[in-house]
Amino acid sequence: MKKKVVFITFVLLSAVLNAKAVDQSQDFKIDVYADNTNQWTGERNTVWNNWFSHQAHGYAFLNDPDGWMAQRWNPGEIKNVRIMGGMKDPTKHRWMLGIKDGEPVCDFTGLIEILRAELAHGLKPGIVLDEVPWELAQRIAPGPPSAETMKYWNPNYGNDGPPANYDLWKKYVKQFVSACIDAFGYEEVSTWQFRVTTEPDNDRHWGGTWEEYLIHYDHTVHAVTELIPNAWIGPGNFIAFWLAADGNKHQLGTVEEFVRHCARGRNFSTGKTGSRMTFLAFSCYSISTSPRPDTRSFGFDAAFRKARKIISSYPELGAYLDNDAMPGWFPIEIHEYGDLPSLQGECLWMTEWMAGYHAYMMDLAYNSYGIYKFSFWFQSQFYNQIYPYVRVSQMLDEMQGGTLVEVRKQTASESPKLKHGAISAWKDGSLYVLIYNFNWDPLHQGTLRGKRDHTIDNTITLTISGKSISAHRRWTVDHKIINEKNGNASWYHAMKAELDAHPDLQAQEGNYHVQRPWQGWKGPVEEIMFSQWAYADNGLYEKYKKLSEIGIVAADIPVRLSGKKIVYTSENFTQSGVQLLKFTPAQEKREKR
Repeated sequence: MKKKVVFITFVLLSAVLNAKAVDQSQDFKIDVYADNTNQWTGERNTVWNNWFSHQAHGYAFLNDPDGWMAQRWNPGEIKNVRIMGGMKDPTKHRWMLGIKDGEPVCDFTGLIEILRAELAHGLKPGIVLDEVPWELAQRIAPGPPSAETMKYWNPNYGNDGPPANYDLWKKYVKQFVSACIDAFGYEEVSTWQFRVTTEPDNDRHWGGTWEEYLIHYDHTVHAVTELIPNAWIGPGNFIAFWLAADGNKHQLGTVEEFVRHCARGRNFSTGKTGSRMTFLAFSCYSISTSPRPDTRSFGFDAAFRKARKIISSYPELGAYLDNDAMPGWFPIEIHEYGDLPSLQGECLWMTEWMAGYHAYMMDLAYNSYGIYKFSFWFQSQFYNQIYPYVRVSQMLDEMQGGTLVEVRKQTASESPKLKHGAISAWKDGSLYVLIYNFNWDPLHQGTLRGKRDHTIDNTITLTISGKSISAHRRWTVDHKIINEKNGNASWYHAMKAELDAHPDLQAQEGNYHVQRPWQGWKGPVEEIMFSQWAYADNGLYEKYKKLSEIGIVAADIPVRLSGKKIVYTSENFTQSGVQLLKFTPAQEKREKR
């Protein structure tokens, strides 16, 4: 009897383990309708690069613009955060020198120097209208700015509250914007994006009350629009997972309350109805150490869905879409983005996990919600080592200028931890299809702290149909890949193994990402592996540079129609990964040669 119980227990345990494997392993099917444009093509008629770099405090760029640019792939915009003044160090960004006869006395020489350097390097300046300079801040005691002298004091950022006098604040904002117009011209500055503060629903960034933020927003926007009536301007980036959570209430208010105020509320500065708002921005961070991808740990889809619903409820906002620099629809934007544990030491963002994550976010952007831009805090490369999620952007860049095509998932994921999808576009007679698999579960990924516990086994089968497909009997396909074994993401896993096996490679210099001693080695990854100068003789620089390249599965391979359709199955996804397929009519390809 005892043996029978043991056998039954073993069978049940095996069933549970097999069920878990099935839960993470599927064959997905996606239809691509080559003659149909996707739902956002009416407004967003081309695919373009979603890459916009983020950077605080313009002096960081001004000190080494060439170095800043070299660490990023194809940046398009630079966010000038806390550029107004009020920083923890009162000598930084101190354009306001004092007040005389009720007027701010300012010298914007340093500001113009920063912005001129950005423009000279091909970047579009983004102006974040925070913080209030110390001369206008609310004080509780005399003396240098500190927690003891200021009403609103953040130990990391400095002043994080409203001004003591809004008339003076508006005069200061107008002088600030006027200095930009005088230096670069109205036509240029009117195309810049202005954002009023950072994360107004986060008390680490906004120390005032929710009503004080609405007041501050109205006065700030009024000052800017007196000079640029059709300014591209909107609120600070709200916290996405707070909107995603059920009830979406937070101590500092809700997104819907803010949108309603801008559409129908009484303006605290003008007394009229409404306040100009031309975008809705979010901070979108996930928490991969959470046991499940819920709205608190991974709430993007829910947040974007709710945001789009809120926006559509207020058609009055359409009156603000009158600046040619803006898109032709009311945009949702991502001004901070990433995975918090990864940024704080888990390093998943340096692996194929982040490649799948990034592709998933781009799927939401292009196919579901009309997300206009993504901004990244963290760097895209060091010593020519480009990270996997950047390679995804490079894949999308191949589709630049194309027209988006409708895709439809025919298979539902059996696990909330497993995401899949496709982005497709026509460009220059070829049909591009980017497909991805994103395995949320970090235990399956492995990090510097441990090994993967098992792999998954997924494929995606595409069925591509339409007259533009059946019009050609033969096609060819170019097939590229990013995964943990080849095509860029492999470098990090190979590097981890090499560091564990060769303690002589330890380095003490550098300050980018110092690993903990208990992990078996210490020193920043980039200094150990990718400094061409310090490690020129050990061969590692070239080795890992090669491993960072996108993998090639096939090039110019014949593909025949099956029932007037292209049916194509991907390479296996054993973890997160991304694949790019380029289908070209064979006859047209010969003619081009």
